[in-house]
Amino acid sequence: MKMLKLSLLLLFISSILYGEVVNSVLVTVGNVPITTMDFNSRKKYLIVLGRMEGKKITDEDVYVDLIDEKVLKIKAEEYGIQVHDREIEREMDRIRKSNNIPDIKTFEKAIMAQGMDIDEYKSSIKKQIIIQNLYGVAIKPTEITDKEADAYYIKSKGDERRYFESDTSVQVAWIFFKAKTFSEKKDKSELSASVRQMAINNSDFSSLARKYSDDSRTKDSGGNLGYYLISDVSTKRLPLHLSRALNMVNSGYKRGSVSKVGETVGQGFWIVKILDVKKNEDAIRSRVKNYLGEQNIEKSFETWIDDESKKISIKRFEKIKSKI
Repeated sequence: MKMLKLSLLLLFISSILYGEVVNSVLVTVGNVPITTMDFNSRKKYLIVLGRMEGKKITDEDVYVDLIDEKVLKIKAEEYGIQVHDREIEREMDRIRKSNNIPDIKTFEKAIMAQGMDIDEYKSSIKKQIIIQNLYGVAIKPTEITDKEADAYYIKSKGDERRYFESDTSVQVAWIFFKAKTFSEKKDKSELSASVRQMAINNSDFSSLARKYSDDSRTKDSGGNLGYYLISDVSTKRLPLHLSRALNMVNSGYKRGSVSKVGETVGQGFWIVKILDVKKNEDAIRSRVKNYLGEQNIEKSFETWIDDESKKISIKRFEKIKSKI
């Protein structure tokens, strides 16, 4: 019995010592420790994110991320900023809804299915909430002038330009060639190509629609489908012909452009024409100003947090021996 008690005692002591090893303190930021468990948990999370972005995560990346988080926590406490669980839950719910996920349990399962830890995911949300709150108390916004905004917009390209112009409206017209049966397809395919060529050769599109379109709802109005926002192509489920027209404008096609012949399987063929493009200049300028303002705030915040980090005692005690 004494031998059994001694063995259990040795096992208990061994487990304590082992626990101290595997969860030893690697870094202190002020009085806040970063442990081996913190490191390993964060590294797993960052590796998953890095894989999504095609980025290799190093141990130094993990150290920097954890240290930044602790510095932010210290500064938040200094400014009296608190982040409650309900705020994190609200943000998670917002993200869930924006991704059309039906409920929070399904959302959490989707997160875990990607190899992410829920607690780490919540920590990342908390970190972003703290940063947003610190923006308001630590950083003074800079005013962007109309001239600066206009100059930046003129030079913008690609996704950036499309974002600025997302309030642009496009008037679209189409000509539809009904071909539901196999026997109809050959004739209507040839007819659609012929009508498209007439449209390209400056024949009046509305007259062509009245003569050739099989869409009874629009043929009398010259195939006019009305106006649609550029942003509709990414926020709504549109028919193929409307998506084609909006994507043409996104790709730089101008008013008067006619599409290639498209096909909606089981329905028929179609061509679309861009009748008008209306850019909302005020909305564009406002978006550019907000975009540049956010960039300036982020840069100012990075400088500020770097300076504040230098005022906090950060001590490293040992390097992690990670097998992750």
